[in-house]
Amino acid sequence: MAPPGLNARLLFALIACSAAWAHADEPRDSARETGRYIPGIEARARYEFWDGLTAAPAVDSSYDFWDLRLRPYLRYSDEHIRFFFQVEHAGSFSLPRNAANGPGAAYAEVNDGKSNPQTLDVAELNVDIKDFPLQGLSVQVGRTGITDGEEVIYKDNSGFDWVKTNRLSERLVGNWDWTNVGRRYDAAVVSYPFGRLFLHGFAARVLAGGFDYRLALERISGLNVFGVSATFERGYALPETELRIFNNFYFDERGIAKRVAHGIMKLNTTGASLVGVYALGPGRLDALAWGCFQLGKWGHSDQVAFAAVTELGYRLPSLPLGPWLRTGFAYGSGDEDPSSGDHRTFFQMTPNAHKYYGYMDTATLSNLLNVYGQLLLNPLPALTLQADYLLFWLAEPSDSWYAGSGPSSDHTFGYAGGFDASTGQTARLTNGNQFIGSELDLVAAYQITHFLRLEAGYAHFFGAEGAAQVFPAAPNGDWVFAEVHVAYE
Repeated sequence: MAPPGLNARLLFALIACSAAWAHADEPRDSARETGRYIPGIEARARYEFWDGLTAAPAVDSSYDFWDLRLRPYLRYSDEHIRFFFQVEHAGSFSLPRNAANGPGAAYAEVNDGKSNPQTLDVAELNVDIKDFPLQGLSVQVGRTGITDGEEVIYKDNSGFDWVKTNRLSERLVGNWDWTNVGRRYDAAVVSYPFGRLFLHGFAARVLAGGFDYRLALERISGLNVFGVSATFERGYALPETELRIFNNFYFDERGIAKRVAHGIMKLNTTGASLVGVYALGPGRLDALAWGCFQLGKWGHSDQVAFAAVTELGYRLPSLPLGPWLRTGFAYGSGDEDPSSGDHRTFFQMTPNAHKYYGYMDTATLSNLLNVYGQLLLNPLPALTLQADYLLFWLAEPSDSWYAGSGPSSDHTFGYAGGFDASTGQTARLTNGNQFIGSELDLVAAYQITHFLRLEAGYAHFFGAEGAAQVFPAAPNGDWVFAEVHVAYE
């Protein structure tokens, strides 16, 4: 458990001063003022079962465990100021003691092999001042989440927001909330609407989290991310289409980063995205394109890499089950010779990769060619069914099979695979086999009431020859989860 500390106390003082400033010249109405304070809670209990994807027969290839997370919060808002305070108590229970892969193994490994690690800390504590000194300007300071790519939300039923939230945001900087600890940032965030152009920027220190309960929500020393973006509102340049231009910078001088990259990592990623939803025949066609180039320094090497994603979907809301069929292609560059002077493997920074590359988290957008299809159905207004099928190839068969969602502590690099400059060794090689395998994901979600949701899923990984080189004892895998989620305000 880590106390909020001096910075949290200073932020409390800032909140109090800001609230006083906002209301210094208006009479108090105690009933109205009390109504501005809104308490709430988010709670989640999850069961997980894992079997397979094992390198050696001596380890436990099959296990199950439980997760529990409670996030009570208090929100205050008026026309000029908003503050948010949220505490997190989280724990995993009955973790495996001798597993080598899967989420249970990750929790156990980074928490010193404990079977029941837990944490209690401040998850979010931030103040947001709006329309001062300029109308439309928003400045947020404090501990917060960042969902890069989701700066503009339209709040309609066209499916536009769903595509942005589920298929665009957090590809480079995200909260990684699928894990029980999640990820947060100590950040300053500024946004300003300039006509139909929405400008946004952030400077953030990354906090420990993910699977790590020991150091959860402590600052990771020497790791910072920065970002700026300009979003042209839907319909500004093209009908029913949004254009976004972004630039993100990743700076990592942790000891583990210097060991892997043989020096400080300074990576600049510049790109753009297009999102559109269009009426077509009896349904709606949605399209997404996202791409970026990455330049900078990978230790002593020059970083030259790129990534691209394209997706198409078609939804028929008037038909029974309301089918929504989607397909896509994702590519992250790899390095033909990881020991050469240039580093050409795309690096994802601090994303939420779980949303995009399979529920079993076997891959990330580094040295990856991923083709996938998705089907969403609504048999009942409160019931959603989703099926995803993904195929994975290595972009460069001489490079690693990478997995991960970025750094979670001072001592974890954040990605499995890659060339370690300090040892001269490359991990998770497939011996030249380019096809890794495929994954089938099936998920059902039922919204019982407005605050209670049940969710369950099953995933199977079909290991090909590439997977067999990394996991010779069990190249196939299964994963099951069942979850109860409560959100009440």
